[in-house]
Amino acid sequence: MSNGTSVPDTPGTIRTDDLMTDEDFVKAIEAMGNETDTDIGELLNHMNRYELYFLFLISEAMNENRIISWDEAERILMDTSSAPVKSSLPEQVRPTEPDNDTDVDQCIQKLLDNDPHLKEINLNNMKRTPIPQIRRLLEAMAYNEHCERLSLANMGLYDNDIAVLLTVIEMNTALRKLNLETNYLSGDFFAKLFRAALVNQTLEEVKAVNQVTLKVSSIFFLHHLIFYIFLSMKMRC
Repeated sequence: MSNGTSVPDTPGTIRTDDLMTDEDFVKAIEAMGNETDTDIGELLNHMNRYELYFLFLISEAMNENRIISWDEAERILMDTSSAPVKSSLPEQVRPTEPDNDTDVDQCIQKLLDNDPHLKEINLNNMKRTPIPQIRRLLEAMAYNEHCERLSLANMGLYDNDIAVLLTVIEMNTALRKLNLETNYLSGDFFAKLFRAALVNQTLEEVKAVNQVTLKVSSIFFLHHLIFYIFLSMKMRC
């Protein structure tokens, strides 16, 4: 604070002076070249509990998400040769997207006719479906009394593409399960979606994982975690 007094430490919160600035980050990296293993150990001893916890999280994430092994990362950092480094992790194979030949116009007509036999609509992976057509399908669901499951996964959808869904959820009482996985939908969209679901409280399941969005805060977080990982590698050398 400007008057020189310190801010009381509140348990469970992160103080401003606990955070590493970009300037501190650069200085720490430059200082690494002159520090011994003992210096690194002392530096790690001064890391606060939040930074140590982040190290633990990264270690777990590297293993669980199959990014790279600790031994391999250490070998890469210490290797001075120009030979290419091969990953020790199993080769990742992208699963093929199953064909989906759902007739969207036919689904729209059945929704409008309130066809009792139409219980599920699956448009997964149909990325080439025109957005106006998707909107017409959603609008047709508003008063439908029979369709219980709607899947729109991996269709490259953005918030504005299916904004009408928010109104539909407020009106429809038949839909039970909604799959929106692997699109470009924001957290704000899902917040509005869940609020809309509270109107009738008939929607039982929403799948929303793997949204391809990147926040500035995420970039800042990863920027500093690189430093924590680097320190850990040096300590293990």
